[in-house]
Amino acid sequence: MQRKGVLSTLATVALVAALATVLVPQNSEAASSDYIPPTAVHTSFGGSPSEIYVVWHTSLPTPDQTVWYGTSSSNLNLVATGSSFSVIASSGYENTVKLTGLTPSTKYYFQVGSKQTGIGQTWSFVTAPPTGKYVPFTVAMYGDMGVTESVHTVNQINALVSSKKTVDWVYHVGDIGYGDDYAADLYDVMWNMWFEYLQPSMGAAQYMVCPGNHEYSCEHSDCNSYSQNFTFYNAKFKMPSVESGSPSNSSMFFSFDYSNTHFVSISTETDYPGAPFPPTFGDQLTWLETDLQKASQNPNTKWIVVVGHRPLYSSYETFSLDGRPLGTSKSIQSAFEDLFYKYGVDIFVVGHVHSYERTFPVYKDTNIASNYTNPKYPTYVVVGCAGNKEGLDPLFQPIHPKWSAKRYSRDQGFGLLNVTDTQLAWNFYRSSDGGLEDSFVITKN
Repeated sequence: MQRKGVLSTLATVALVAALATVLVPQNSEAASSDYIPPTAVHTSFGGSPSEIYVVWHTSLPTPDQTVWYGTSSSNLNLVATGSSFSVIASSGYENTVKLTGLTPSTKYYFQVGSKQTGIGQTWSFVTAPPTGKYVPFTVAMYGDMGVTESVHTVNQINALVSSKKTVDWVYHVGDIGYGDDYAADLYDVMWNMWFEYLQPSMGAAQYMVCPGNHEYSCEHSDCNSYSQNFTFYNAKFKMPSVESGSPSNSSMFFSFDYSNTHFVSISTETDYPGAPFPPTFGDQLTWLETDLQKASQNPNTKWIVVVGHRPLYSSYETFSLDGRPLGTSKSIQSAFEDLFYKYGVDIFVVGHVHSYERTFPVYKDTNIASNYTNPKYPTYVVVGCAGNKEGLDPLFQPIHPKWSAKRYSRDQGFGLLNVTDTQLAWNFYRSSDGGLEDSFVITKN
């Protein structure tokens, strides 16, 4: 959601000092006056289990963009090169390499950079299971995570992904770094700091995203001219849009398969009637119907999980009245709900509201299932409480809509989606202590 503010001068100094600390080169042997450290290293799924995108940031251009990788950390015997792009030179460069020909269900180690300007430390990822093979897995899911106020969630996610290794990969459902909540000259700084805080997770597992309203631009006249229309978001993340037939040719809306599940990222920000931002990225609804139809007919697909940023169902005071969606939520309902129902979407996970809420399986406000066993309708989850400087949103409507099963706004939190052949098990945890706050299980026979 959106409440603007700028950082004080003292806080600005503290943030810049902190950033300087995390950007100290890891490899002292490579450090020199010519050293350009690779930062913000992250990976994402490509169009098949044998493909991975690797993306990283450099403050200056480098002569090449190279990934060294292999199945042993002591023998990175494979090499791939890619390309570099800069929105504006003062903001640095985003370097992208696509790895192909990988073996499914295999752990790879990798380094990024350039031999002329410096190579970063060794990170890793595990490729997706082979097409048609079922493997149980767990995804961490949350939205609305900035740099400040998110320390508990960041620590929990980093521990689950990189230390305990109980999470296979991460899905961030919009509102990513909140750089637009700060002064114009801090927009890049906040993006970079956010990446550095989550580097332990990003260096161990794929980090998938979808756009939120805070990715639209820097929200300042000094930088709007080059940052608006999700420019920085699309430069910093590479999602499998081309591979999934998306007309966006960007990271705005796309899909991919993992094990027995089809995942779809939609844009609740653009490209449907009543969207809050201009239609720029193509015919999302036609693409979505084609994509969902194909997934619903795929014998390897047991589950369909859709993510976006803004809610369709939320009992927060500005998004519904007497159980009926209002405003943008009403537009989302008109554009997407029939498609979700028609093609058997199981769950829709979003953020935007800085609290937690889940529904019973529901369709058209009033068709409500009493349990999650073989449901006819999708379940809707809002998990926009990862933590940011705007705080939590406790203003639920006093009357509980019949479709609302659980509401919580006393702490930041995150969800874990555990997928098996017969169950989608959702658990919502408090970030402050890691305690379980809510859970439910969708079962299909």
